[in-house]
Amino acid sequence: MNESGGHISMTKSFFWPKFKRSWDRAFTEKNIQSAFRKSGIWPTNGSLIIKTITRPALASPEKPSGLRPPRSAKAIRRFYQAYDKEPTIDKVKTIFSTTLHLVARISILEHENRGLYKAIELQKKKGRQGVRLNLAGEANKGLVDCYSPGKVVKAREYQEEKERLRIAEEEAKLERKIQRAVNALRNKEEKAKKAADREAKAVQKQLAGDLEVANKPAKKAPKKQPVSTAPRAKKATPVVSTKRKAPSKARRPAKVVVQQEVIPRISEVVTSGVAQAKSSTRTITLPQRFR
Repeated sequence: MNESGGHISMTKSFFWPKFKRSWDRAFTEKNIQSAFRKSGIWPTNGSLIIKTITRPALASPEKPSGLRPPRSAKAIRRFYQAYDKEPTIDKVKTIFSTTLHLVARISILEHENRGLYKAIELQKKKGRQGVRLNLAGEANKGLVDCYSPGKVVKAREYQEEKERLRIAEEEAKLERKIQRAVNALRNKEEKAKKAADREAKAVQKQLAGDLEVANKPAKKAPKKQPVSTAPRAKKATPVVSTKRKAPSKARRPAKVVVQQEVIPRISEVVTSGVAQAKSSTRTITLPQRFR
């Protein structure tokens, strides 16, 4: 985590190799004896504890010089020109402190770059296959499988639990598969029912339209109008004046002169010497000379 700058989190696959390497390097006889000796436990040395808990004397801070340490390349060039004109001890100290600061920054950046490259490598390793486990579910990389009675019982329990989980997962998968099939069948039936309803509605609508058309009265064919000969017969038809006399006992109405135009039709029958024409009120027989 330190090398990667916190970009990679610690996992079980990363922890064991790091822990094993640190354990092998730290827990040695020399380090254990040095730890007892440095802490004053053995050989007993109480002055080490007193020296550790004693508050150190504060050193007087140095007065800052008026020179500002350069941090960029442009500032360093200006500072060099000023030192070339007037070299002093303060300027030399400032240059040394600036150099130390820049070297420290470079070291930090190099450390971060190495950590980022390491983070990329660790991230790639996350997708790889992990360490193979033994029958008890423990890592056996680089170890010899020696099973004690307790370990055998643990391995049996682990395998039984693993088999139980596998069976439960298969049953859950089968149940989900059956549920999906039931849902698909239900959806198919609903779609078929909707389609049948739509077809029934369409047939019913078509039948209603056919019945409505059948119940409508048939339209009469337009009669063919006969060719009128009124303009030609109008000139040849005489005007006949008729006078009607009312009975003596009844009230005598005013005399009315009715002028009627006799319009002969196409269906008039012409006999020898007599032409008959039918008007809207009565039939008038005309002599041969009025033809």
